Order: sequence, then C-alpha cells, then structure tokens
Amino acid sequence: MTLAETWRTIQADIGAFAHDAATWKQRRSRFRETVSAALAPQVTCVILFRVAHYFHQKGHVRAGGLIALCNQVFFRIHLHPSCAIGPGLVIPHPGAVLVQADAGHSLRLSAGATVFGERISPLLGRRMAPVPRFGDQCTLGARCRVIGAIRVGANCVIGFSTLVTDSLPDHATALPARFKHADSPPGAGTATFRADSSD
Repeated sequence: MTLAETWRTIQADIGAFAHDAATWKQRRSRFRETVSAALAPQVTCVILFRVAHYFHQKGHVRAGGLIALCNQVFFRIHLHPSCAIGPGLVIPHPGAVLVQADAGHSLRLSAGATVFGERISPLLGRRMAPVPRFGDQCTLGARCRVIGAIRVGANCVIGFSTLVTDSLPDHATALPARFKHADSPPGAGTATFRADSSD
C-alpha cells in the first residue's frame, strides 16, 4: 500500500464518520468538515491504525507496533497493524475494542467488540495466527465476540453480546441464543443467525 492509497483510505474513513455523525451534517466547508472530523477521537484512533498499518506493510514492524500501542494506551483500541481493513472503517464509541481480523470496506465496530483467530498476536510483532475475515459492510455490536479463523459474509450484523465461532453467510444477522450452552463464556450467548429479510 502506497502513501497515496493510505491517504485516500483515511479520507474515506473520515467521510464515513462525517456521514454518520449528525453534527457534521450542517453546512460547512469541506476543509472545515475534514479537520473537525479528524480531531474527533472516533476518527483519530482510526487514523492511528491506518498509519500503523502503513509502516507495518512497509516492513517497519516495530514502528507500526509502537503506533498501535499508542492507540491502545490513549483510546483503548487494540487493532493489530497487520489487519487489512478496507476504507470506511467506523468506530462510533472507542474503548475496549480488540480486533485482529481482515475485512472489506465499511466495517463498523462498536465498543467492547472482540475479534481474533486462534490466539491474540502481540502488537509489536507480526501476526502469528489465522484471523477471521469479514466481507463488505459488516456491523459488530457492543461486547460481541468473533473467535476463530472463520469467514463472515458481506452485509452481516452481529448483535450485542453475541458469540460467533462459525462462519456466517452473506446478509446474515447473528443474535444471542435464548439459551446458552454450558461451555459458553459468561456474559455471551451462542450465536444463532437468520437471513436478512431483504435477501
């Protein structure tokens, strides 16, 4: 990924946040809108991830890891710099987010979302394990957990406090089951899913 491509991706992230936030829907110049959005914590943490990813892809693994570590310290965002996430990444409420995954465009991460593969790789090193892969336009609800090297299709929604350990098809909505299995982690239901009504 080149520096120009990284900048275009950051612009898409800012645009996605600005479109999402009602306060930026007022009439104002494009420059003021971009600067105002970039200073918001929701966007600053995404920009830090993009910069960390750029250095990581260029072979500067330790530099990328240090930037990712700053993201974790200041915003409580654990996004491994090796993650390949498309443009339009939105984190509406930064905090307690741990994501080690690859994803298409327009990924939306809520507070407390936890996503990793077989194990969690340290920020200062290279990715050590296979990770989940998300399609385009996926939404992860607060306190959800996606664990394992699985595939989540495009336009999927994973609900609040849902545990997902199996692959999901496109246009699926994962919700907590009414009853939990005995071996499920406390505080999270096992995932059931239904096809989107629009499908």
